[in-house]
Amino acid sequence: MTDNLEQLSDDQLYEHLQFVLAEIETRNPALREAATKAQVSAYDRMMIAGQAAEKESIRLKRLEAQDIANRAAEEVRNRSEEQKSEAARIAATEAAAKAAKRITLRQEEDKRLLARAADLLDLSPSDICIAEVPGYKESGARVVINEGHDKYQKNHLVDWSSKSGDIKTKRNYINKKPELAALCAELKQTLWARHYESSNSTTRNYAFLDGADYLWSPKEEQ
Repeated sequence: MTDNLEQLSDDQLYEHLQFVLAEIETRNPALREAATKAQVSAYDRMMIAGQAAEKESIRLKRLEAQDIANRAAEEVRNRSEEQKSEAARIAATEAAAKAAKRITLRQEEDKRLLARAADLLDLSPSDICIAEVPGYKESGARVVINEGHDKYQKNHLVDWSSKSGDIKTKRNYINKKPELAALCAELKQTLWARHYESSNSTTRNYAFLDGADYLWSPKEEQ
């Protein structure tokens, strides 16, 4: 029977199908139900096969794209190695690693100082900023800690004088003045040297740490 069907043209096969479906409609309900299930099953198989073929096509295209990218990257690496000596490549890599390490260590140090200040103030480190107000004439530099991210605001949570050691705080931080003063003194010693305009300058820009500039984990924010 299958051989006979293969000899039929598409139009002839369609006519046979219409005839069979019409005949089934005249038979008992059980046959009609079985025919309906057979049609749905055949359709499902076609859909599954089509989806599988599409997924395989996408997978092969991705593999091809990755292979092209890998070969391109390999060509770039080869050209780079041809242009540079091994000694120069090693030196550049080491210099980059050292620079990245310095940046990482500085950021970690900044985060530790911000976190300590935030802990003393019962705030999240991302919600505070620390700034130096340069000294003028005979007055020494001051360290201020503000809530928010404006280093120029006048309503400071903490205001410490490096010359006199005096510290002003909001009323609810009065009992923490000794710890806050010690932190401000450490801030001056560890951070301000970074912010000289030049090695020959006698004035400095504002040294400034903004908690919002750093990434904090949920645990660190508590």
